[in-house]
Amino acid sequence: LLKQAPAKILAIINSEYARMLNIKSMMEKGMNDTAIATALGMHSFAVGKRMPTVRKYKMEELKKCLNQGIQADHSYKSGNISDRMALEILLVELTQ
Repeated sequence: LLKQAPAKILAIINSEYARMLNIKSMMEKGMNDTAIATALGMHSFAVGKRMPTVRKYKMEELKKCLNQGIQADHSYKSGNISDRMALEILLVELTQ
């Protein structure tokens, strides 16, 4: 991962938060890991591994993290900042 381009790392982080948000939403609807995996096109093992982490977050926290990632991505893609700077800012925001 450390040898990947900052833009790719940013995309991976955003993708993971989007997955966790979807999993959280479905968990709150009472769906089990198999049903969630089917709905998201993932393996149930992968969903099951994420569930303990997802349980630690509130829905609003996941939305905030994803929005921060989207803003960082937008700032980079609109040319306001470099991909490296966007990633560094996002990492600082996510760890506060």
